Parts: sequence; C-alpha cells; structure tokens
Amino acid sequence: MTDPYQKMSCLIGYAYMRIQTDGNITACCSSSFSMGNIKNQSIDEVWHSHAYYSWREKFFKIHKTHFHHTELEFSFCKMCPHLAPNFPLNNLLNTKRS
Repeated sequence: MTDPYQKMSCLIGYAYMRIQTDGNITACCSSSFSMGNIKNQSIDEVWHSHAYYSWREKFFKIHKTHFHHTELEFSFCKMCPHLAPNFPLNNLLNTKRS
C-alpha cells in the first residue's frame, strides 16, 4: 500500500481534539504529546495555543517533509486511524483553492 501522506496533508489537528481521562489534551488519538490539560486550561486556550498551531503547521506539511518516516515519535502516522476523515478534508481544501 502506498503512503497516502505522500500526496495529502494531515488535517486532523484542524478538526479534532482528544481529551483523555487524566485531562490531557492531544491533537491525535495516536499521539502521546500533550497540548495542555483541561484541569489547568480552557479548551479554547488549548485549541488556540502555540503548541496546537505548531502541530497543525507541521502536519499540514507532512506530504512535503515525510517526517513520519524519519522521526520515530511520529511513526504512528503510518497506521493512521484518521485517513477516512482526512480524504474529504483534503478534497474540500483542494476544491477551495481552485
């Protein structure tokens, strides 16, 4: 199977947030990187935080940089459970650009 992120961005950070039972907030269900904690910050603060913006910027460029092949901590992208929503999000984005 070819890597779908060779041709499209990962937009899950624009459409998704996971709040774990300990209050930690992650941008992806497969990531262990915490964007913040609901016990200390509001959802709005986390969603608009520098950490979240940095995540979005990096994952928007996944198809250009292929970091998920070189950075071990992001190897979970190869088994992404969010491919189904990523395809229509990318199609929508590409349609808006045209």
